[in-house]
Parts: sequence; structure tokens; C-alpha cells
Amino acid sequence: MPFTKGQIPWNNGLTKETDERVQKYAEKLKGQTIGFKKGYTPWNKGLTKETDSRVYKNYQCTPIPPEEQEICFFCGEPITKRGHDGDCHDTHHTSYEPEVTVPAHGSCHLRHENIGNKHSLETRHKMSESRTGRKHSPETKRKMSEAMKGNKNPAKRPEVRKKISERMRKRS
Repeated sequence: MPFTKGQIPWNNGLTKETDERVQKYAEKLKGQTIGFKKGYTPWNKGLTKETDSRVYKNYQCTPIPPEEQEICFFCGEPITKRGHDGDCHDTHHTSYEPEVTVPAHGSCHLRHENIGNKHSLETRHKMSESRTGRKHSPETKRKMSEAMKGNKNPAKRPEVRKKISERMRKRS
């Protein structure tokens, strides 16, 4: 019988001193180990990242020397690690051509990708209706105004444009 919300567990408030069933269960569990058993050998014992690809995946993010570091297309910060973790080097396609890519942190790349499923038309209408008539506070309006001032597009920064241009020249 499945446990349903609001149902009181059979052993609620019972202890091994007050109930025979709880005492029997406690005796049954006595001496059992939780987690790895004594003498258990882990699957990766003796393996190294050089000899096994599964272990190598745990070492994905490796430091990049300063002279080889690239600038993230989105945030403008240097990419200091290589791999598939959040702050590691990744590439982002700027067009439908797969060979045209720019450097990006993995986390920046995900933030700018359309990940997951798209909302249905009905859901979008419901979301629109729920927001209709809302007024922004003066503080929110001020913050939105500050965020929109200036040109914050990283691709427009001269140093980023220069790096992208250099990379494109190297490929052709």
C-alpha cells in the first residue's frame, strides 16, 4: 500500500523500549553497515586517467596556461580551465555554420542557449495574462534603466572583436 500525504507512519512516536515490533526491527539492523561494506574494493582502484577513459572524465577541467587563455565571448572574462565543467572552456556557434565558433565558459554558453522545452501557446497566453496589469516599482524602473544604459554587448568590445577576428583568420 503506497504512502499518501497526511498518513501517519505506523511507527510514529514508538521506540524499541515501548513497542515490540520496533525492538525486533532494531535487533535485525544491529551490526549492519551503512554504505560500503568492509573489504569492498572501489571500481576505480588502480586505474589512472592515462589508462582509463572513465577516470579521465573526472579530471576534465585542466588549467590553461595564461598565454593560451582566451576571452569568453559572453562575459569577457578569461577562460582559465579546459573541460566541460561550468567555468571551463566551451565553444558557442554564432551562426548555423558549425565551423564558426567563439570561445565561451560552459556556464555562459548554457545561459545563452535555448535549453529545455518551449512553452506551448496556451501556456504562453496564461503567463501573459498573469503578468498583465502589473506595475514596476520606481526602484525596479531605475534598475532597468541602469541595465539598459551603454553598450554591454561583449561582442562589441574592441578587445573581444580583435580576438574573434584573429581566430577567424587562423581558420581560413
